[in-house]
Parts: sequence; C-alpha cells; structure tokens
Amino acid sequence: SSSNSIIANTNLVKEYPDLINGFNRALAKGLYFCYCNPKAAADIVITSWPTLQVDLASAEEIIDTAVNFMSGG
Repeated sequence: SSSNSIIANTNLVKEYPDLINGFNRALAKGLYFCYCNPKAAADIVITSWPTLQVDLASAEEIIDTAVNFMSGG
C-alpha cells in the first residue's frame, strides 16, 4: 500500500500551531482544487513552470494521478 507523510519538528508544532493549521488548510484546499479542477490545475502548472516541458493533457493526467494518490483514491 502507499501512503503520504508530512514531517515536522515537534518543537515547531508546539511553538507554531497556527502555522501548522494554516499549512494543513492550504494543502487541503489545494488538493480539493486539483480534484475539482484538474484541467485548470494542469494549466497553472504548465504556465507557472514552463521548464517542465509538458503538454496540457499530460499535466492533467499527472494532476489526476497525484490527487488519487494523495486522497487514497
């Protein structure tokens, strides 16, 4: 089986709970956006990082695979 992990220093978690909560919220919102809008997410990726040299269809497939992996789908 596959899994995902996010690792944080225990002191960081204790000292900056708002940072951790904000990170978790941003991660969830980004994942949800990609889930609901894979084509738009792919367009953002290829526009923001043209050096990846990937076409829209391939980027959309990569986004879909990543979302399925991250969501356990």
